[in-house]
Amino acid sequence: MIFTQQKIENWDKVFRLKMINSITGYKGVNLIGTQSNEGILNLGLFSSVFHISSNPALIGIMIRPHTVPRHTLENIRLTKEFTINQVQAKFVKQAHFASANWDKEESEFDQCNFKAEFVDGISAPFVSECDLKFACRLEEELHLKSYNSILLVGSIIYGDVSDECINDDGQLDLEKINSVCVTGLNQYSFPKKLKYLPYARVEDTPNFGQKSRPDNIAFNDETQQYNGHSLPYSSNISAPKITTGSVSNWQNSSISKFNHVFSDKVEGIKKQYSELIEEFETNDLLYKTKMNFEPIIGEVYHLYSDGSEKGSFLSIIPPANWDKEFLGSYKLSHDKVWQKLE
Repeated sequence: MIFTQQKIENWDKVFRLKMINSITGYKGVNLIGTQSNEGILNLGLFSSVFHISSNPALIGIMIRPHTVPRHTLENIRLTKEFTINQVQAKFVKQAHFASANWDKEESEFDQCNFKAEFVDGISAPFVSECDLKFACRLEEELHLKSYNSILLVGSIIYGDVSDECINDDGQLDLEKINSVCVTGLNQYSFPKKLKYLPYARVEDTPNFGQKSRPDNIAFNDETQQYNGHSLPYSSNISAPKITTGSVSNWQNSSISKFNHVFSDKVEGIKKQYSELIEEFETNDLLYKTKMNFEPIIGEVYHLYSDGSEKGSFLSIIPPANWDKEFLGSYKLSHDKVWQKLE
């Protein structure tokens, strides 16, 4: 797919959100713990926590525009303290639902069954179930005009991680911790160690134009593994040479036509698969949206944003008669499949 800025702007809202949110690759995912002045404990799920400096030890958090209630931001501004708790596989589902739009009086610790843990001198709560957690003090708040968003800078004042997960050189072994990463808003994955490389120095740069292995060594550069044992043919030097026989003009012509027909069939399957995925995502969206009535087969309904980051609801009121943010019109077929209308 080739796309431009104009094409991005014309994409369906949900498609654009998921595409651009995952385009930067895997991101660490953390639960940020805070406490309000009323003593209500809060947890927010963030994939925008990043390293700024090791001396002093500073981390950054990107906060979306404060156009809706941001309980984490409000609590940090009040108490100047927060905790970072790295999400692990053992509680990834609980952590995911901490991102729901809970009311300020509802604690995500209670709603998602997390145990709060406190350390003397720090007001913000830790997630007890987490094996890698640290606390920060707010040092700076910066306003980014390009998206009316906020960058918080915090200094690390306390940390807790198992000694067996720390390498001799200080590198954390996130694979041992069973940390997860996220792409987009809801696709969680396991990080896996690929290769440990030394510090990059100009004088140590290899000659990348030169082969690093002999031709007879079967090695997969993508997986960084030797794969001679799994190839469908022998890869050692003594293996018989693979040759082609005498091929007539008729054979060459037939092969060319077959390749063309086969390629067309593959493209057709790709198109059908793409349409199937699009249909699934449409129905996944519609069946998860809010509706206060039972839809009638064959009738047209309209989808609107409810003003929150992820929320939407279905209505019979057409967009021309309402000033709500319109997301699309849909019709329910007799086999209970939602169809998007152009």
